[in-house]
Amino acid sequence: MKLNWQFDTADYILGQHEVHLWQASLNCSQNILDFLTRLLSADELERAGKFLQTKHAEQFIIARGMLRLILGRYLQSRPEEILFSYSETGKPKLAQIATTKLNFNLSHSQGYVLYALGQYSELGIDLEYAKDMGNIKEIARRFFNSQDCEYLETYSNEQELFFKLWTAKEAYLKATGQGIAGGLDKVKLTIEQDRFFLERPWSIYSFSPQTRYYGALACKGKLEKILGFSIDLDQFCQELDHSHHYAKDDKRESS
Repeated sequence: MKLNWQFDTADYILGQHEVHLWQASLNCSQNILDFLTRLLSADELERAGKFLQTKHAEQFIIARGMLRLILGRYLQSRPEEILFSYSETGKPKLAQIATTKLNFNLSHSQGYVLYALGQYSELGIDLEYAKDMGNIKEIARRFFNSQDCEYLETYSNEQELFFKLWTAKEAYLKATGQGIAGGLDKVKLTIEQDRFFLERPWSIYSFSPQTRYYGALACKGKLEKILGFSIDLDQFCQELDHSHHYAKDDKRESS
């Protein structure tokens, strides 16, 4: 399965066993930041206000504002009217989950954000920037299990494998709602010809959306198709109508 990123040409229609990935920079003009701020709910603005650094608060606003815009297009809803609920571990989901099969997850790292959308009951995405880690094998022994460490011993590019393992494991833990507190060492991955596998019925897919960035997607169920879209923030946010009408064909109807 090959993932090619394209600029916003999505039809905002999800087929069965299909995931759409969206990536965007978390840098934007003040006008766009102001626009996205107006989309957020009171509790989201309160969360943004708790960040100690202005940069982190702004990145949270951009990430959540863009999430609302993207979901609004799939749900044919005004982005500011979308309601979220949260699990005990803080994982967000659509409050109107009873009326839609759409699920989502997001992750951001070093100025980029990734969103995953699909018709899966459990879906997780992780993004990590490959910063210099020092002694990778020593870090792996702290967080990974013995099988993971054995993979690292035999792999030619240990940094690449380390981040692929980390993102795949964290994507799974996010999908299940456990988060990283669930323990990276407890997630058992097998590797065959540079591909990662989880126990059925789970699907896992690793990719690199940008240079020195590693991403992974985990979903409970069969995964047949992934579409990737890159967002130009200025263009995306300046479109006045963020809802699209669905035609009545087979793909557009929920299955």
